[in-house]
Amino acid sequence: MPKRSPNNGHAEQLNLAIEAMLAGTGGDARSYIAGSEIDLLVRIAEKLRELPRKDFKERLKADLLKVDLEERSTSVTTATKSPATTRVFTAPRITLKNVAKAMEFYKNAFGAKETFRFELGSGIPHAEMM
Repeated sequence: MPKRSPNNGHAEQLNLAIEAMLAGTGGDARSYIAGSEIDLLVRIAEKLRELPRKDFKERLKADLLKVDLEERSTSVTTATKSPATTRVFTAPRITLKNVAKAMEFYKNAFGAKETFRFELGSGIPHAEMM
């Protein structure tokens, strides 16, 4: 695809047209265009200025308020545990080549107890100890 160098004259014309449209000076924004090369861009800008439509804004606001009310009512009714009774902990993560050998070492050296082991034919991708 060939590279295009920016045409500053066109950019300036587009800028003036959009500024006139946004300022609402009453004149047609296309009056600033001295050619049809940026006419399409100005027409697109005029259409985008009308968005979002008022009915869309109202529907979106109603939907968001409805979701907010639903979240508030469910968050109160589904809370079964107080934050004080929730157990929060951190656990170290170690990646090893020979997991079974390391687990055996931890059992013998530290008295660790195995709580979970997920074993595949190729090894142990996940295990937990306490």
